[in-house]
Amino acid sequence: IHYNHFIRTTDSEHVKAVQAWILDLMHKGDIYKSHYEGWYCTPCETFVTETEIAAQKVAGKEPHCASCLRDLMEIKEEAYFFKL
Repeated sequence: IHYNHFIRTTDSEHVKAVQAWILDLMHKGDIYKSHYEGWYCTPCETFVTETEIAAQKVAGKEPHCASCLRDLMEIKEEAYFFKL
């Protein structure tokens, strides 16, 4: 292996290749748009898993963010998913 070409993700060549790859995955149905619903911490901008929520409930606690200890909210948002 020899270093002969440095590329940035912002290079037009790279952008075009990634766009073509993603469009191909979408046409094959490997990427699709749907909804995700779950417990969300707005300050941390992260979802908390149902497993974490269940553990908190077993401990007799209200669902909260383990990082910042603030209350969570249940939200539903549109997102793209990869088929596994």
